[in-house]
Amino acid sequence: MRKDILDPLRDLSQTAPQKIALRSHDRADTSVSQLLQIIDTVHAHFVEHGVEPGSRIATILPNRPETAVAILAVASFATSVPLNPAYALDETKRLLVQSGVTHLITDTTIMADATAAAIALDIPILQLVPLAGPTGAFRLAPHKPQRRTVAADTPDAGLRSSTALVLQTSGSTGTPKRVPLSAENLISSAWNVARSIELGPADICLNMMPMFHIGALVDLLLAPLYAGGSTAFAGGISSEAFFRGLQHFHPTWSQAVPTVLRDLLAHGATGEDARLFRDLRFIRAVSQPLPTRLQEEFEDKFGTRLVPMFGMTETAGLITSTPLDRLRLKPGSVGVPFGPQVMICDSLGNEVTAGKRGEVLISGPSVMSAYEGDAAVSRDTFRGDWLCSGDEGFIDDEGFLFLTGRLKDIINRGGEKISPQEIDMILSDHPNIAEAAAFAMPHPSLGEEVAVAVVPRDRTTLETSDIIDHLRGRTANFKIPRTVIFLDKLPRVPSGKLDRRALPELAGATVQARSHIAPASPLAKTLAAMWTSVLKVPVIGMEDNFFDLGGDSLSATNLALLLEERFGRDIPVSALFDAPTLREMEQVLSARVSCESAKRRLAPEIYSAVRLATAAWRGKRRDDSLVLGRNTFGKKRAFFWVCQSMWQFECLSEGLDPDRPFYILSSLSNTRVKSDENTQKLARYYVSEILGIQPEGPYLIGGFCQGGVVAFEIATMLKASGHAVSLLCLQDRFVAKPYDGELALFWGKRGWFCAYDLNDQPERAWAKYYSGPISVFYSSADHDDLHKPPYVDDFTQQLEKEFERVELSQPSANSRLLQPMKRLDRRCFASTIRAQVPTFMRQGSRRSIKVAITNTSPVPWEPTEKSGIILATRWRSLDKSHGYALDARLPLGKEIKPSATAIMELQIKVPMRNLPMFLDIDLVEDGICWFGGAGRSGLRRLVIPLAPDWRS
Repeated sequence: MRKDILDPLRDLSQTAPQKIALRSHDRADTSVSQLLQIIDTVHAHFVEHGVEPGSRIATILPNRPETAVAILAVASFATSVPLNPAYALDETKRLLVQSGVTHLITDTTIMADATAAAIALDIPILQLVPLAGPTGAFRLAPHKPQRRTVAADTPDAGLRSSTALVLQTSGSTGTPKRVPLSAENLISSAWNVARSIELGPADICLNMMPMFHIGALVDLLLAPLYAGGSTAFAGGISSEAFFRGLQHFHPTWSQAVPTVLRDLLAHGATGEDARLFRDLRFIRAVSQPLPTRLQEEFEDKFGTRLVPMFGMTETAGLITSTPLDRLRLKPGSVGVPFGPQVMICDSLGNEVTAGKRGEVLISGPSVMSAYEGDAAVSRDTFRGDWLCSGDEGFIDDEGFLFLTGRLKDIINRGGEKISPQEIDMILSDHPNIAEAAAFAMPHPSLGEEVAVAVVPRDRTTLETSDIIDHLRGRTANFKIPRTVIFLDKLPRVPSGKLDRRALPELAGATVQARSHIAPASPLAKTLAAMWTSVLKVPVIGMEDNFFDLGGDSLSATNLALLLEERFGRDIPVSALFDAPTLREMEQVLSARVSCESAKRRLAPEIYSAVRLATAAWRGKRRDDSLVLGRNTFGKKRAFFWVCQSMWQFECLSEGLDPDRPFYILSSLSNTRVKSDENTQKLARYYVSEILGIQPEGPYLIGGFCQGGVVAFEIATMLKASGHAVSLLCLQDRFVAKPYDGELALFWGKRGWFCAYDLNDQPERAWAKYYSGPISVFYSSADHDDLHKPPYVDDFTQQLEKEFERVELSQPSANSRLLQPMKRLDRRCFASTIRAQVPTFMRQGSRRSIKVAITNTSPVPWEPTEKSGIILATRWRSLDKSHGYALDARLPLGKEIKPSATAIMELQIKVPMRNLPMFLDIDLVEDGICWFGGAGRSGLRRLVIPLAPDWRS
């Protein structure tokens, strides 16, 4: 007869039946005797619904007290298989089959996906229904009668009968495996936890870990209950839930992964939040290494000790733990064994002496007997009675274990073995780094190369050079990463552990090592020949790294001199360090060379017009470039701005961050060569200039008025060539062309050149063309005053906030959520408009004009609500150069079919001055364009003034 995980609780109920066991925010406390009564009632439900002691019951439930009680009830009666509710339908079905599940317990919040998986496999479903009263109370009800078919992959009956709990490993280092744990394993580990942290009846544990995790079930549930203490459920897995739990329950201890500890550190203020920690004796740091800097900052801020430990699902949790005796603290260690035996072995299985690195092996009553369903993996995992953890580490003279990394994560760089965790810990000491994780990237000649993913702290900006500089001098040169990526957060498996295997894909690495790619372009072949001359290496591939092939500072200087001699361009040595592969070096040099050729391709009249218009503009100009720069040595990401005048450049450069390089580009607005065709040519030229200044994205682009049109074309061309544009800023300009990137729109009081001048609902027009995120800002300034104080100060502050936001990948506080709208069929723009308009009208008078509009297109005109089409009037000067804002507008109230005519009545007001003028009557699409510009449409009548009738 197997042991029962409830035996220690039944013993406790004999001496302290009223001792509080479970607590929650919205339910009454549950005593030990009440908890046992609830579980006994659940056992009766099992018998009633056909569950037998040999059954395997999966639980797919939210993270609530009832889930914990349900798992306890199942594990003490049959075999419990807790599953992550976040699993996809197909993965849930696979795990149900592989685990040999006979029944499923779920509830209404998870029902849809869980029941679909069970129904597809003909697995009986029991619905968990929470009950009012003590914490964790519930009843079970059948979802509907079903007939059970035997799963194809059913574990051995002998293993099943001795198994209380089956958990899935986190999968952080390989394919998740099924771990069967007996009651003996669980009881042994729970008592080890209680002993390691000196738990007693006065202790209250705050539990905020997922219930399918070994730590939530053994460390935070069984261990405190066995010791006579209690567990309080935080009601969530977040900083808010944690602080709320501190305030409500006054716990004496808890545990969390370093990711949550960082969130607590960022969330907690120095006042009341810190005082809430006064009852905590400690917090256990679990699942992954605890950086020393994080531990110091956390303990200094909150005054609560962090206790690092080491455990595995395969050992039912605890292996080693840091002693609570502060005199025995050893930074970087995960403590000493508490229960299991620990041994360090070399690759041949021989135990090594103290201080030497090797694989960590574990043995003892809490260790599982074998994995389920994979005998080969089990054989490879065990050496006799010893479980191979897959972790590398060493034990010092006093028996403290230090982990140095996962063996499967070791980076083999041309025979040099590098532990990613060593790099992680060095980077964790950088004041502006929240988290970092090193990983292997494929390399064609070295096999693997070092890369690192970095999460900057809030409101900080990091560059690749900052990461490299921090590592230099702290570790060997061959360990310094060649690739650095910046992320908002590191990828994690459901248990919260780092998913290091996901990082190469995020960095754009392929699964298999890249093959040799020979140089193809003339420029690449020329560069390869130069490398061969300098490095004496016969064969050079596009992915080869100059410094990996033996290059150093001296050879880089020699190469730079060759490049300058060959191309006539000053190539700084630093550019070679920033672009060390042949492919990257080709791109950098190509951008510099193409900049020259682009100047030659730009029509002389366009080049001369822009050069003349910007001749007096003050700024740094490279050679005969048309682009001027300010703050060009700033460390922040550069901003490229297109405008019309020097004073706009001056005002903006004074307001922007002086550490941000600012480059100004001129539109053709004030030149005689302004045209759509020339604007395209100029934008294409500017792209080549920008790539010469900043070869890689993401880019910050913007423009004012007609400059916004040029900026729009630049951003579109950059994106089309594969470059990232993180933000496009348009000031007082709407461009009616598709764009799927992130936009920031800045509108003045009258909203010139935007959808406002043709429509009072411009969002409709934006939604027809702009499919990416949109941030919108407004100013009370007129168009010509937007770059004058104090309006320009607000604008530059808004720009800097937007730059910081997109660099941190944060959402905008001024975002517009627009429903996509279909653009009109271009065939719509065909119509006939007739109206009787008097030739003579009094200035300032109001007139009513009947208009007949006929749809001469083959497409029906839908009502304005769907199509955005309106009937409108405008007054235009005799030379047609100036148009006022709309004088009158009328929506289409109903559909107008092809060849159909609608009669509408417009109320116009004659201007007080500037007559004679033309009165235009035409259809308008959503503030985007007049029909007259695209098809046969519109009515124009010259209006000659009569003297105003002042008596009226």
